[in-house]
Amino acid sequence: MGQNGHVSKLSSQPLSPLDGRYRSQVGDLGLYLSEAGLNRARIQVEIEWLIWLVEKDLLGGGASLSEKEVAGLRTVYEDFSDSDVEALSEIEATTRHDVKAVEYFIRNKLEAMGRADLNELVHFACTSEDINNLAYALTIRDALEKVWLPSVKVLFETEETGFWQILGEGRARDRTARTGAGRSADRSRRKRHCGRECRR
Repeated sequence: MGQNGHVSKLSSQPLSPLDGRYRSQVGDLGLYLSEAGLNRARIQVEIEWLIWLVEKDLLGGGASLSEKEVAGLRTVYEDFSDSDVEALSEIEATTRHDVKAVEYFIRNKLEAMGRADLNELVHFACTSEDINNLAYALTIRDALEKVWLPSVKVLFETEETGFWQILGEGRARDRTARTGAGRSADRSRRKRHCGRECRR
């Protein structure tokens, strides 16, 4: 259903060219800068906070995690998959809150591990903003370090791209403008200026 009740004949469309004609060029960035990538980072932040709370035993509950359990928890975000995205979507359909859905998602994982006793430590003393701030930082860092910077490095190092040739041609044109036509233009401007000054 389109605007004003009009039934559109268009299929679902991308919101920007990045999701459209440039998809093949920027697709790898979606691993980090998409909603799924953000949720994976949120899960990472929540789990690392949970692990830290348990290891420090700040609340004096005496809870602990074995090395195997710590590794298992980290696997939750390291192996984050399409099925996890679907599971999160189902939870969010009930919570109507993205970060709260992440909290319940982790609690479900803890219950599956037999560690439901740690449920109350998930998201403990945190606001959604605490989680989001760190998660956004992680997604931007990973997108830069794992996708964007390596691509730029290849661009600079690959002669076949002609990057340095194009750059050199641009500099050559700039030098020509400065030494040839540029100088002529400067002389013309000086003559006009001198003429105006002489008439005063």
